[in-house]
Amino acid sequence: MAPGAVRYRLVEAVTGRLIGVEIPGGGGDGAGVVIDFRPDPDGVPASVAAEATAQYEAGTLEKEIARRLAGPT
Repeated sequence: MAPGAVRYRLVEAVTGRLIGVEIPGGGGDGAGVVIDFRPDPDGVPASVAAEATAQYEAGTLEKEIARRLAGPT
């Protein structure tokens, strides 16, 4: 698959989470979804994105990353 492409397995994910039942053959092909990531010059500054990425790769939860990057309230 291309970079940014994932298999869409919504039914399997929802069923597993809601009722704890794994659908046989759930690892098969699902519909392909491609996310086209493009730079956004008006978006998050590169330094903030790099810090968020580093924290994520270090295992920090997304909520904690958001708290840290938001600073004191």
